[in-house]
Amino acid sequence: MLKRIDATLTVSKGSFKRTKNFKPDYIFSSKHLDLNFFDEITLLCIDKAKADNEYFDFLEEKANNCFLPITASGRIRNLSDAKRLFDSGVDRVIVNSLLWEDKNETLEEISNVYGSQSLVASIDVIKEDNQFKSYDWINESARQTLIPEIIKNRPDLFGEIKIQAVDRDGGVVGPNILAIEEINNNVNSPIPLSYGSGLTSWNHYKTCLKKTYLKCVSATNVHHMSTTASKSLKEFCIRNGINLRMPEDNQYFNN
Repeated sequence: MLKRIDATLTVSKGSFKRTKNFKPDYIFSSKHLDLNFFDEITLLCIDKAKADNEYFDFLEEKANNCFLPITASGRIRNLSDAKRLFDSGVDRVIVNSLLWEDKNETLEEISNVYGSQSLVASIDVIKEDNQFKSYDWINESARQTLIPEIIKNRPDLFGEIKIQAVDRDGGVVGPNILAIEEINNNVNSPIPLSYGSGLTSWNHYKTCLKKTYLKCVSATNVHHMSTTASKSLKEFCIRNGINLRMPEDNQYFNN
């Protein structure tokens, strides 16, 4: 199976921000980004207020100057919100809080209009009382359960599940494999999984990509800000038996 490595970038008020445990740390300039060896870009809006014109203008500018597929969040509440993201030039949209609300018809509508491959379900994981739970980043509290019922009951609506571990965001302790496996084991139909928290060594990425149910890993905070890191990461993974595209055989680098 062909695997992917994406560059996940957090955005607040029209600027890229580094995060630590889901809290903004500092601003960095897009001039420092090196995206040449990534397969896609994920833009996560971390503003708690609903996305405004500033964010959509930011998305459109990035989409117009980017050669990679873009996945983006934006506090989607209805089909119109999803449409505005797609109209800004993104290829896939992320839903998070909406998964926990009684809005199954909205999710069905988005999936039917744009295709399930364009809808990514996001689960933020935190460990509390010795159990993995979903983290409500708006209210900064743990929910009672880990997986939304809509994902269990209607996995056909989604093209991927994106997993992040709150306590490992911006850290160096490595992936939370147990949390990933719990999600994988409790979804009724196989959905490709993506993960991206606490990955700092090349071995962390290799460990994740060796898992058959993980299709993509995310480089966050630092590894997309070096002119050599992304190339070195891909070469290391390929040497260790991971099936990844390099720029010469990736269509997005040859347009």
